[in-house]
Amino acid sequence: ASIAKPAMIPAPKPTAQNTQVARAGTMPKPAAKAPKPQRAWINTVPRKSYVIQLLKSADAESLSRYAESRLRSVKTAEHIVPTVRGLKKEYLLLLGPYNTKAQADHAFQTLPASVKQGMPWAGGQPWVRTAESVQRISG
Repeated sequence: ASIAKPAMIPAPKPTAQNTQVARAGTMPKPAAKAPKPQRAWINTVPRKSYVIQLLKSADAESLSRYAESRLRSVKTAEHIVPTVRGLKKEYLLLLGPYNTKAQADHAFQTLPASVKQGMPWAGGQPWVRTAESVQRISG
C-alpha cells in the first residue's frame, strides 16, 4: 500500500505587511494612534511604583481621543486601563509608571497646564497614585 502525499498549500502572496513582518520578526508598529484599553499592562507594573491618573470615564474611546489631542508633547507613555468598582465599569487614563513618588510628582509638574487642570466634569483632577491601587480595581 502506498501513502498519499499531503496536498501542498500555496504560500500567501507577499504584501507590504507580511514582508515587513518576515524581515523584522515582529508586527509593524502602527502609526501614532491613541492608546486602546490595556487590561494586562497594569499587572506587569511593579506594585510599589506610581502612576499619574489623568482621567476616568465609562467610555474608553473618549479617553483615547483626549490622549490623542492633549498628550502629544508628553514623553511618558499613556495607558487606558479598565477597572470595575462594584457593578460599574470605568476606564482610567494613566501615565507612567514611575519608580518613586518624587519622580511621578516631578512628571506631573511638567505636564501642560491644560492637562494638569483636569476636567472636573469628566473624572476630576489628575493625581499620583500607586500602581497597586489600580491593580486592585483593574477589571
